[in-house]
Amino acid sequence: PKANLNSWTKSPRRRIISTMKKYLLIVAILLLPNSAKAFTDVAINHPNHDAINYVQNEGMVEGYSDNTYRPHDFINRAEFTKIVVESQFDKEQIENCMNDTEPLPFTDVPAGRWFAKYVCVALQEELIDGYPDGTFKPGNRIVFVETAKILAQAFKLE
Repeated sequence: PKANLNSWTKSPRRRIISTMKKYLLIVAILLLPNSAKAFTDVAINHPNHDAINYVQNEGMVEGYSDNTYRPHDFINRAEFTKIVVESQFDKEQIENCMNDTEPLPFTDVPAGRWFAKYVCVALQEELIDGYPDGTFKPGNRIVFVETAKILAQAFKLE
């Protein structure tokens, strides 16, 4: 019997994979910001220059204190969470999250850290769970399965 190509291209798994690829591309682009002051390590001829500038101008990424973006570095869990939360939720929800909730359940996310408000929103919106030991591990490199879960939740993929 002939394989039904249409059923493969429209299968839920195929759609999720396709959507995940698109959002991972967006995330990659988001890792390369731009704003009033261009990053010193992102040349105008960099293949992702425009995308980096876009996410910087939109406030999704700020770069580092030395005015670099470090486009070839790995991203950690806190940075990825910030990018996704900034892209999906309004500034008011982000800024007020820590006011509307009890202390975060993660022992390694104190309220004063720059990423706490993003972790707060991600937790409220059920994008993240943390680890069984009560930590979030914000400085750990994020792996594909974690990015897939967060993106699937954030963009309500089934």
